[in-house]
Amino acid sequence: GQYMELLPICNLTKVLYPETFAYICAKLQKQVFETKEKIFVMGAVATSLYITVTGKFIHVEAEDPKTERLVTGNEWFDELALYGEGVIHHATLSARTFSEVLTLDQEDLIETLRSSPHCASMFCDYAKAFIDNMRKPSTKSRHKQELDEAEHCCRLTKEYQELYPDPKTRLKNIRLFPKDLEEVDETFELMPLDVGAESGTLPRKPVNGGLLEYIKTLSGPGLQMESLQQDLRTHLPEIHIQHGAYTVFEQAGERDRAQASCL
Repeated sequence: GQYMELLPICNLTKVLYPETFAYICAKLQKQVFETKEKIFVMGAVATSLYITVTGKFIHVEAEDPKTERLVTGNEWFDELALYGEGVIHHATLSARTFSEVLTLDQEDLIETLRSSPHCASMFCDYAKAFIDNMRKPSTKSRHKQELDEAEHCCRLTKEYQELYPDPKTRLKNIRLFPKDLEEVDETFELMPLDVGAESGTLPRKPVNGGLLEYIKTLSGPGLQMESLQQDLRTHLPEIHIQHGAYTVFEQAGERDRAQASCL
């Protein structure tokens, strides 16, 4: 289990779905390699995740001698092969000494997740973001990009955000408590509290008249197509282009889709 914990999404799985994590670990297969034997070769189809366990390895990206480096600890390679089809190796890993490697096949992971729908849903959301981000151009090496995106995309899952709330993801254009007095563009006006009201009382009246009132105007003569997008951002704080939920959680594509659905 200690080796699978190296992967951020698997570490999160251990916390939230320990039984499923144990089943995934049981699917790991140990492989032994002699000195100078290839673990995987650039250009070959990748169908498994690789984790170095013991021994020393030589890792070379894009057959470029300048990228050659010695791997002596526990590292994982080609996580992308667990989620996509037609993935190829972008590097060559060979054993410098007698070595042991653990592998996890894509089919074994899928089979395990079938018995845990909630965990499978988390993996699907993570895999979608991971694949999309790995398609983007990067100045980093392919392996470094994969390691960084694994951490980044794991933090984007709703399960991680619920478990480890990030103060930076606080929505600045929605006030829930009158004591919150930051100077930002507000959708709601803070109303005076009634005598005896608790400090957590919600604002009683929206400045813009509320979403229901706005919807009523859409069928009337006052509809202005030019200002429709801006009006939507005013009445639906979650799609605000600067402070909305989609922007805060770095989901610009989802924000655009949500706005398009409303239009």
